Amino acid sequence: MEEKKYKTTLILGNGFDLSLKLKTSYENFHEYLVSKGFYEKHNSSELICQIKANITNYWYDFEQVIKDYVLCSKTSLLYEKLSRFKEELSNSPYKLNRNLISSMITGDMQDLFKEYDLSYVQKLLDKIDDGELSVVMGLCRKIESQIDDIEQQERRKIQYILNELKAELSSFLKKAIEGRIDISEPSARVLLSTLGIEPKGYNSIEEGLLTKIVKEEWVFEDNVRIISFNYTDTLYLIAKVVELAKGRAFPLEFEDLKNIYFPIHGTLKEEELVFGADDVEGIPYPLQILKKSEQIIDYKGKYDVKKQFTDILNNSQEIIIFGHSINGLDFEYYEEYLKTDSDSPIHIITYDETSVETIKHFLAKRNLHRGNREIKYYKTNEAHNKQIETLCNRIRNSDNEVKE
Repeated sequence: MEEKKYKTTLILGNGFDLSLKLKTSYENFHEYLVSKGFYEKHNSSELICQIKANITNYWYDFEQVIKDYVLCSKTSLLYEKLSRFKEELSNSPYKLNRNLISSMITGDMQDLFKEYDLSYVQKLLDKIDDGELSVVMGLCRKIESQIDDIEQQERRKIQYILNELKAELSSFLKKAIEGRIDISEPSARVLLSTLGIEPKGYNSIEEGLLTKIVKEEWVFEDNVRIISFNYTDTLYLIAKVVELAKGRAFPLEFEDLKNIYFPIHGTLKEEELVFGADDVEGIPYPLQILKKSEQIIDYKGKYDVKKQFTDILNNSQEIIIFGHSINGLDFEYYEEYLKTDSDSPIHIITYDETSVETIKHFLAKRNLHRGNREIKYYKTNEAHNKQIETLCNRIRNSDNEVKE
């Protein structure tokens, strides 16, 4: 069997940031939007109204709302109907269904065409049975052009709302990370230990960070991988805390971590935040701008995030999941890997016993406790979790050599 390349892969979710005492929950974001008058400003947007009506503490619910919007909202259903109308117009003139076309320009569809010349549609209905094929085809092309304009107009509206949401999210996160993080929390200890740094106070962290600087360049071991579903740059924040405490500069930038650190949804420092729906069938064209894949392509080029995620897990000797909802909307990232018979142990660090039982039930229901895979659970709400300390010591002090 081919040896796995990575000693440890650490996966970070919002619970990781919350453990650092950063106020970055979805509920915190909602409160921020309320304070900024965001909902009132955009109360004509069906998407924003749906977001406001479905507030929880979990970010995966935010993306579930967007998924429901692109598939089931009035806007989605209306543009799906418009797409069917356009498809009908592309048929051979011999196959055009007069009754279907007539039914497609009633109610909401009339509102979509209110800025356009509906006489083209009426002329088409009059000409379908006249046998004037060239006239019928010409009218079809003119109406298709109108539909293209309508779709582009709606796409621009949704792009505007998306940009507004991203701008507010960026401002919210910048404010949230102004709070001082607690490097004694389990999240900071696990992250530093994964990088081989002993997290026993400012002195040991400073010494550990200094060992990662060779000839004024940062050098991190290539046998670990950090995958983050957060927008915050946590190691950068930890370095800043040590700077303040020790009076020594640690100019750590995203580029210094690019070989080991993979931000699934973009980062605050890069000013590229990705959120929305995953690739599913049936999303009308104007709403496809809300797919995460389209946003990732915009700033990374063609990039198969889920494939890279699965490849990293398949090549990991040990996996730590800290504060990420494996049972939420992002389960599809894990699904392919969990269906394998990999024997790499998985350590799931979550908040409390309720969270542990929820994840266990979710995995058991899908028959994913399989093969020789060992899954261990850890809770951060306990005052001093010796299991987490033992995990940190072991991954930091492992002598296991991993070859490329």
